[in-house]
Amino acid sequence: MNDTATLYKLLRARYEQNGRGRGAEWITIREAPDGSAYGGRSCDLVAIGVWAKTKSQIIGHEVKSSRSDWLKELNDPAKSEAFLSYFNKFYIVASYGIVKVEEVRGSWGLMELAKNGKSLKIRKQADLFTPKPLTTRMQATWFRRIASSVEDVAARRLKEHVESSDKELEDLAAVTRELHTAKRDYNDLKEQVETFELASGVKIPERWYGDDVGAAVRALRSSSPEDIKSEIKKMRDRLQRMLDASEETIEALDSLDA
Repeated sequence: MNDTATLYKLLRARYEQNGRGRGAEWITIREAPDGSAYGGRSCDLVAIGVWAKTKSQIIGHEVKSSRSDWLKELNDPAKSEAFLSYFNKFYIVASYGIVKVEEVRGSWGLMELAKNGKSLKIRKQADLFTPKPLTTRMQATWFRRIASSVEDVAARRLKEHVESSDKELEDLAAVTRELHTAKRDYNDLKEQVETFELASGVKIPERWYGDDVGAAVRALRSSSPEDIKSEIKKMRDRLQRMLDASEETIEALDSLDA
């Protein structure tokens, strides 16, 4: 986005912010004509206050994105002068570094694009005046521009809402896909567990000591038949010794009773 487009975007955003459900505090008109029948001049952007606190102020703005354009304005101020008597305030809105504060005429203000290009900074406050009433022709042409501007704002808001809704639908679709994938993985795992239980004869309950069972299965798979047979004989011998010791204990207790 070039500086001119950025300046207009930030300037309109400055005035068109929502007022907590009460609508925008200002109405903006781009290329507001001076009301002349043919070939008249126009102001780059006019903001009209519509809330009580803005007191129906009319603020004019001339956008300058190059040094040469600014110097042209200085050398031929007639364009701006034609509007000044109808404005409460008048601002030059410029790209970063192309306008020196001391070059701005006494009553004019200066808004400058921040160095990072993300906001507008007021470098010089404009003087406040009491303007003369708009001519009938200016009112008519401005009202037409206002109607067009309102339609543009409504169209932008609708587009933003649609894009936001589309994003929400995309997110919902992604979550749905993830749920389907998780369900499929669960069914695959369940099938594998059932196959294991059938082949091994080991029933896996809902809560089980997976590490112990796994270790036992691993040990069985890594042992030869002779090793398993040897371990079983050792267990049998230990059990036999325990049985013999139990018999001796019983006999000793019987002798005490006698």
